Amino acid sequence: MGLDLFLVGLTVQLWIALAIRDALRFEIEPAIAGAIALTWLVTLLATDGSVTEAALGALVGLVVAGIFYWRRYMGQGDVTLFALVGWVTGCYHLFEAALLFTFFGVLTGFAYGYLRGKRRWWRSAYPAAIPASGAALTLLVSGGVA
Repeated sequence: MGLDLFLVGLTVQLWIALAIRDALRFEIEPAIAGAIALTWLVTLLATDGSVTEAALGALVGLVVAGIFYWRRYMGQGDVTLFALVGWVTGCYHLFEAALLFTFFGVLTGFAYGYLRGKRRWWRSAYPAAIPASGAALTLLVSGGVA
């Protein structure tokens, strides 16, 4: 129980660090993203979690993000975020993760648009790691994933 809690806590802290880095520089730090993926892999192995389920979730996130990236709706680092959210939530919690990601994305877009004084806040660019972290952390802390 102690190692599980430590690893989930470390994953939470890494998600927060990723969101802060993206909010400050509008870029995804590959080292932090890799640390999240590796920490979650160790968490899955330590708790007899399904690595296959996590890999399928990451694959779905990668495909969905790849479509948006191909259509030029998002940056390259955002593809990593979609895959990370899929990796951490797994294929059985993707629907909840997508709903939370969308909810936090609307809130973040509104906040960024409002703070910048834009009338059409839904067209304002914002760091995607904030809603991605919100979605992943909500499922992690609620116990819906780990």
